[in-house]
Amino acid sequence: MGIQFLSLGALLLAFLPAGLAQQSATPDSSAPQAAAQTTTAQPAPAKTKRVWTDDNIGQVRTPEDVYLDQKRAAEELARQKKEPAPEVQANATKPGARGPIVLKIPDTADETQKAIAQRQAMFDNFTNLLGATQKQLDGETNPTVRATLEQKAGLLQGDVADTRSDLDKLQKHLAELEAEKKAGGSGSPDSGQQ
Repeated sequence: MGIQFLSLGALLLAFLPAGLAQQSATPDSSAPQAAAQTTTAQPAPAKTKRVWTDDNIGQVRTPEDVYLDQKRAAEELARQKKEPAPEVQANATKPGARGPIVLKIPDTADETQKAIAQRQAMFDNFTNLLGATQKQLDGETNPTVRATLEQKAGLLQGDVADTRSDLDKLQKHLAELEAEKKAGGSGSPDSGQQ
């Protein structure tokens, strides 16, 4: 088998045109000239370091990224339409605001009284914190600390108002429960339905 490869190589050499052989020899002779030209040329300037910013994100995003973002946005919109919106969202839009404490209206008078006591304690705590924050704010001269204290006072004022509103709702609910209890227990069961 080695003889066949050797004869194949000899055949290829025999059919090579003479001009091709001369061309292959020519680049070797011009190689020293090319090397001389590159040594006299100016060195390449140093690359400048590119800093990426958020403005450049659009340049690196592929069409697939854009498609996936649109698909996710459509799915999120469809999900939001299916879910009921929360009742209170006013505080959620304010920077630094936290979610509201949701008021659950109890079914019985005893549970309502416990909820009233709990909300009253919360109201007292928020009022005390607000008073302490206002007192600290009055004596503060550092503008950064003052800004933080003012933000804290604003949040506490919202908490005091929300808790006061919850207390009013619970007290109204308790009065309704007691009125129903009195109306239901002071006569025959059919007396209120005619």
